[in-house]
Amino acid sequence: MHFGRGIVETAEDFGSQGSIPTHPELLDWLAVRFVESGWDVKALHRLIVTSATYKQSSDLSDELLARDARNELYARGPRWRMTAEMVRDSALAASGLLVAKVGGPSVKPYQPQGIWNPLNSFYEYPAPADLPEDDLHRRTIYTFVKRNAPHPELKIFDFRNRTESIARRRSSNTPLQALALENDPQFVEAYRALAAEVLRSSSDEREQLTRLYRLAARATPAQAHLDLLSRYYRSQRELFARDERKAESLLGVGVAKVDPALDRASLATMTNVAALVMNSPDAYTVR
Repeated sequence: MHFGRGIVETAEDFGSQGSIPTHPELLDWLAVRFVESGWDVKALHRLIVTSATYKQSSDLSDELLARDARNELYARGPRWRMTAEMVRDSALAASGLLVAKVGGPSVKPYQPQGIWNPLNSFYEYPAPADLPEDDLHRRTIYTFVKRNAPHPELKIFDFRNRTESIARRRSSNTPLQALALENDPQFVEAYRALAAEVLRSSSDEREQLTRLYRLAARATPAQAHLDLLSRYYRSQRELFARDERKAESLLGVGVAKVDPALDRASLATMTNVAALVMNSPDAYTVR
């Protein structure tokens, strides 16, 4: 969970058909420590994430790539793509839309029409306008899961169905993921909310772009990143200035209210900049 792969990569198979441990002594030591702690799972997590190994930089040099391409020897910090739930929750958290409430019944966030066949289901998926706004922005752990019709956005990011138990989840990298991040109403709405927040934070374009990048990618942007984002911002600003209907169409996605005090073209422009950053590995990669 913390490094993207286990000491035994085949976590579902520790037998003769599975992978051998990369660090058998470490595995034994962690197992004994876990037992001696009274099976304290939280203490085990704390031990791992406060270790010098976990806190290493994830930067990859040519030398490290040649010696340990898959980071099996832990020569650098972990780097792995977020799980389906984390991708969605991260976007909502960056935008300020994520509802922090703990517990409660399952919710039904945005989903394309027709995923649930009414002839084979006793459930009808509600339209976003028929739900409380908070229901659309709860943590993904509260999303209603129908076993024979998994949520498509989660499925694209390798969410497994609930008809089988698994010990690890495989991770893929496909064009569909980029399309979902670019067009799914859940993400477009989050980008707009993030854009509104950064526009309110400052009147200086570079400061706005810096704050956007820090919120979306959890890092300070390099000068080259800011230059790229600034050029993209200006090109999109010209586009929306020429076509107001295009801006209105973008701002009309989702149920979250649009701040009337903000300039519509500027908000649409910054929304697209947010989409650009959130669709980059910097945003959805744990490192």
